[in-house]
Amino acid sequence: MTLSSLIKMLIGPLILLLGIPTGWLIASLAEDELKEGKKWFLGLSLVTFILAAWFLLTKNYEWMYNFLFMSIVSFVSYEKAIKK
Repeated sequence: MTLSSLIKMLIGPLILLLGIPTGWLIASLAEDELKEGKKWFLGLSLVTFILAAWFLLTKNYEWMYNFLFMSIVSFVSYEKAIKK
């Protein structure tokens, strides 16, 4: 295992964790859209998670991280919409 692959393995999950505050920020800035778009946030979260799983199976990790980030952001926004 090279140093660059080790760094990628460490940075990827840290960036994914940034999806949580990003989802909260989007949800707080777009409260009126949350009421009407609950089902769309859930659908977006599910589709992006399925795509992330596909890219994991095909070993395309850059795209996997992109879609996991989108899934986390949309799911956090969905969760905030449910609580309101």
